[in-house]
Amino acid sequence: FYELLRYMEVSEKPDIDILKRYAEDAYNEKNRFVLAKITEKISNLDPETAEKYEKYLGKNENPSEMMEGTVTIWVNKGIKVESGVGTPDRSIGSGFFIDKRGYLITNYHVIESEVNPEYEGYSRLFIKKADYAGTKIPAKVVGWDPVFDIALLKTELETDYVFSINNENAYSPGETIYAIGSPGGLDNTITSGIISAAGRRFLPIGDSLQVDVPINPGNSGGPLVNRTGEMIGIVFAGIEQFEGINFAIPAHWVVDFIPDLYQGGEISHSWFGMSVYEKNNSLEVLYVLPGESASLSGIKNGDIIKTVNGIKAESIIQVQKQLMAYSPQRLVKLVYEREGIEIETLIALGKRPYRAFDGAIKKDSMKNVILPLFGMELESTGNYLFKEGYSVTKVYDGSIASETGISVNDPLRIKTWKYDFKKRYALIRIFVKKRKAGFMESSVQLVTSLDSNNLL
Repeated sequence: FYELLRYMEVSEKPDIDILKRYAEDAYNEKNRFVLAKITEKISNLDPETAEKYEKYLGKNENPSEMMEGTVTIWVNKGIKVESGVGTPDRSIGSGFFIDKRGYLITNYHVIESEVNPEYEGYSRLFIKKADYAGTKIPAKVVGWDPVFDIALLKTELETDYVFSINNENAYSPGETIYAIGSPGGLDNTITSGIISAAGRRFLPIGDSLQVDVPINPGNSGGPLVNRTGEMIGIVFAGIEQFEGINFAIPAHWVVDFIPDLYQGGEISHSWFGMSVYEKNNSLEVLYVLPGESASLSGIKNGDIIKTVNGIKAESIIQVQKQLMAYSPQRLVKLVYEREGIEIETLIALGKRPYRAFDGAIKKDSMKNVILPLFGMELESTGNYLFKEGYSVTKVYDGSIASETGISVNDPLRIKTWKYDFKKRYALIRIFVKKRKAGFMESSVQLVTSLDSNNLL
């Protein structure tokens, strides 16, 4: 279906017989989004055929029908022993069918133990449907994308209902939405709410929808649908401390690589291997990761990215979306500005690692990685009492350093530098004499996530 949508976009006069055949398939599978797009094309060529589909599209989906297309995901990890006591270890999530042949979508983090080579324990994957009286049905992971937290599963079970995926990037705060899933393993639970905000930078690539739909453990991987029954997002996270602040992956980021998930294995994304700072529709290079494509091509801190393959680079999300269309090793023409001079170069894109910044921390010095992590540039001023001293030479607006009140020319010493790859954070404790505080020395702790969302 989604290959057909691409065909319709590039074809000035699509074949009516092809459109009618796919329209009937979309109608039988109740894929409303695809059917609406095809019907729009058919209406000018065959109004009589289009009338049948327009009548169906005029009716909203029944929530009870949508529930038939959802399942509970169970991952049995055996027994977990703590303090000599054994308890069942399992992951519970939600999933939804996108294909009548038994293919369904869920979150990667729900099924991670099935495919992560670092996991060495027991792991068995099942799905449960409410109308199967608790029967666990075996399933397997076909394809997965850790960066977007998406996985495609396959089970030998045909379904009467599949979700249609809306791939348009158009979300209105205040729009009514519904989440279907299995909070706490309670299947066939539907909750309603609104889109609170769009464009939240909560994922390493792209953006997220913030929603106030009640979300609990077990909802992960479930569909977020609009009033007409189209899937507009995939639930993936909530902030436990704050009720009503939950997040979903927008469907338009996922649609592009669903065909790749069917091919099997882990999805690979391309990147330059650099951290950038976005301001006033421009992208400044903050940091270049050692050994990656940008470093090998001579890109340096302070360079301004002008165009990527002839397209003006104005935002991180825009360039990330563009790079998703390119495979690793592809040559890309990059134009950047250094000291007022524009330079053009060809870069062979690299393969983006799942934990993209971990390699930089292992390879580079603490002083260098502090810049992209905390947003401040340091210059060494020599040793004092066996501790190296630094002076702040630059602070980026909106960074953690800026929000802490650190400014240019503040002298500081680093007491603690710590990072944890499992818990995904980096931490520094510093003694700093803030200019804004009359150069009174104070102790400050800065903490940030290792999963940066400003990497290209």
